[in-house]
Amino acid sequence: MGLDRFWRARLIKAVHQELRNGGTVLDVGTGTADLVIGLSKRSQNKRIRAIGLDHSYPMLSEARTKLQNKNSWLLQGSARNIPLADGSCDAVMNAFVLRNIKRIMGDALSEIHRVLKPDGKIFFLEMYVPENFILRSLHRVYLKTVLPLIGKLLFGKSGSQVYLANTIFGFGAPFEFSERLVEAGFRDVQLRSFSGGIAVLHSAVKKL
Repeated sequence: MGLDRFWRARLIKAVHQELRNGGTVLDVGTGTADLVIGLSKRSQNKRIRAIGLDHSYPMLSEARTKLQNKNSWLLQGSARNIPLADGSCDAVMNAFVLRNIKRIMGDALSEIHRVLKPDGKIFFLEMYVPENFILRSLHRVYLKTVLPLIGKLLFGKSGSQVYLANTIFGFGAPFEFSERLVEAGFRDVQLRSFSGGIAVLHSAVKKL
């Protein structure tokens, strides 16, 4: 229902504030580079370099048609083997990617930790099942019934909408991912919930 644009804007604002003195940020799973483009627009007068990484060449091809900022680059590659040097990034961000890399999460977090500078920070935005019973029930009905119906009416199929619901319900709780971040070598792990917990912004700092 358009809430994802609001959530992304909050993520971009947080990264922009973190890199107020400039720096390099990596967007893992950039897709068509919405985060990279949004950050570039917000930081026109700042020395922020944004790199978008994705394994999908078609996604990156579409991103290139939209990307105009000279301080932004796109790379094709996997989250489990990031083609950047150790300690080359001041921050790493992504939006709605964690559920899609669940099977390689350990390798991905290790790689993200590697490319971050000491005290570098991560900003991960993800969707979850809200804790409130009423909101959780409405959320389930929307994902399991309403969204697939809309997809079927508009596109003749509902596969991607079913995938979205399945990955959200199967990902776990925000605090569980926070524990994984600590295990992966991060400190000062924080959570910021949006829209009653439907989306959560994870942030953490690389341990020295």
